[in-house]
Amino acid sequence: MLSWIEKPGKLLFITKALRVFSYGFMSLVLPFYLRYLNFSLEFIGIVITLSILTGVFFNIFVGIYAERLGRKRSLQIFSLFMLFSSILFLLGDWISIIVASIFGVISVTGTETGPFLSIEQAALTKFSKDERRTLTFSFYNFIGYTFSALGSLFSGLPGLFFNQGISYSILLSIFGINGLLLFYIYSILGDSLEIKNKSIKIKLSPEARKIVLKLSLLFSIDAFGGGFIIQSILSLWFRIRFNIMLGEQSWIFFIGGIITALSFFLAERIARKIGLLNTMVFTHLPSNVFLLLIAFAQTPTLAIILLFLRQSLSQMDVPTRQSYMMAIVKPEERVALSSATNIPRALAQAGSPYLSTYSLALGILSLPFILSGSLKIIYDILIFITFRNIKPPEEIGKGKHS
Repeated sequence: MLSWIEKPGKLLFITKALRVFSYGFMSLVLPFYLRYLNFSLEFIGIVITLSILTGVFFNIFVGIYAERLGRKRSLQIFSLFMLFSSILFLLGDWISIIVASIFGVISVTGTETGPFLSIEQAALTKFSKDERRTLTFSFYNFIGYTFSALGSLFSGLPGLFFNQGISYSILLSIFGINGLLLFYIYSILGDSLEIKNKSIKIKLSPEARKIVLKLSLLFSIDAFGGGFIIQSILSLWFRIRFNIMLGEQSWIFFIGGIITALSFFLAERIARKIGLLNTMVFTHLPSNVFLLLIAFAQTPTLAIILLFLRQSLSQMDVPTRQSYMMAIVKPEERVALSSATNIPRALAQAGSPYLSTYSLALGILSLPFILSGSLKIIYDILIFITFRNIKPPEEIGKGKHS
């Protein structure tokens, strides 16, 4: 099984599963937990924003120091931060929660753009051939969204047997335990994660710097738009707009996550036929139309159907984007490119969740979807215009317009 990828790559699939399982339930539970502790919507917005900004700092760290410190050691440090943050969240006072949101390597989106992703997606390219690269990233993201969906479903399970306080404590404790498990698996991987003949300081070539600049600007538009409707915000929106509680929401996001996960294999097939960039754009664009329409849904059923339609298309650009990025630069530049593009993504995304929670507090419930959908459509158009003539190695000479 998975014969196209070496054993270390398979272990990275396991670390992805453990991590995003935790992110899946944390993105739903965190706003409910903070409301349980009687914190305001504005405070929740601050916590979400800080957790995203943390990703900016950690990605800067990864881009500068990961190769010198070592990929394995860097990943182990971030794993321990997960344990540290779970303890602080359990303390429950506002200072501990703020510190946890800053240092916790948590994800409020249900997915990730943080330091784990920057290092792992660069490492994955070592363990499969170029012609299998997109399949590798498709499976990596399939694992991610499947276990994120399972995490979302799991968020409602403790509540069936325990009261709210105990349920939240169980979930936060599991988050920390998974951090320890990650630490152990990375120790098994050892030096297999590292690049051979690495220099002390890796500089991006002039060509790579141009690519980083263009991608960073474009990804920032997409991420700023996406920040309005991250999973924690959607969870709050369903609670306020339709009074849907955590147990019911866990099923909504579980089904949505499974739909997303299954779409990754279709993305790989489409990419083989029409190219990576075309797949990125022509699946992402209609998904953003569905996103816009959620703003005008008058019933929970219609809103959920539109969400599922969006989920069937919206993330097909993820494995194709990752594969495309890793293909158009040199192997030794991949971690730097990944972190350098994740930094502006995270920074831009940090600016919108607070605006969403503020608009929800004011009762302007449709605004996050309108802003998000519009910005993402603009991104789709711009990235196609900018990169339509830049092809990855496996597409050169095949007549694909990506």
